[in-house]
Amino acid sequence: WQTPDVGEQVMAIMTPEAMTVLFESEGFAPADAAAEAAAVDDTMKGCILALYRSAVHVADDWAADLDAITTPGLVLWATADPYVGPEFGTRLAERTGARHVGLDCGHWWPTLRTEQVAAELTAFWASLA
Repeated sequence: WQTPDVGEQVMAIMTPEAMTVLFESEGFAPADAAAEAAAVDDTMKGCILALYRSAVHVADDWAADLDAITTPGLVLWATADPYVGPEFGTRLAERTGARHVGLDCGHWWPTLRTEQVAAELTAFWASLA
């Protein structure tokens, strides 16, 4: 990602057709996969690339802030994420004292588990009242 050619090559292969196949392989219904893939346009690709290129020293930049968290938290994490494994969610929850919820799906959990996520968020917010 840090090398311009590599990041740009990755973004170039993220065509609507390729993204549709990826989304379907992650569990999206065909129509939903096509709709999500259509949203992966040049603006989104530019944002993704800029974000990943800016995340050079994430652990160094955020570690002290994580250790300072004392308020209740909720970590929602996909158990089958091929990009960031479930152990990261578990460690984040343990480190911050947050409640951890493993979502039985891949990287696209906000779309694939909307009802479960909504229920978890609603319960978490209610627990703060």
